[in-house]
Amino acid sequence: MRSVALVVQDRPSADLRDVVAVFPEMTALNVRFAEELDLAPLAAHPRLKRVNTFTARLLNAHELPVGIRLVAPAPPHSDE
Repeated sequence: MRSVALVVQDRPSADLRDVVAVFPEMTALNVRFAEELDLAPLAAHPRLKRVNTFTARLLNAHELPVGIRLVAPAPPHSDE
C-alpha cells in the first residue's frame, strides 16, 4: 500500500487535485486537521482504495467510487 499523509495547517481546506497529480501511485490518503474537504478530485484516481479523515466536513463524498473506503466522522445528528 502506498499511503500519503496530508496535514492541513493554516487554512481550513486542501485542494486534493494537487494530491492526485503528485501521487498517482497512492492507494491510501490520510488527511489531518482539515475543516472541510472536497472529495470530487479523488473520484477518478485509478489506484485509491481508502481515504481517512477525522475532522473534516466532506463535500461530494457521493462522487467517490464504491471501491474507495471512506473513514470519516459521522455527520452531526439533528435533535429536531
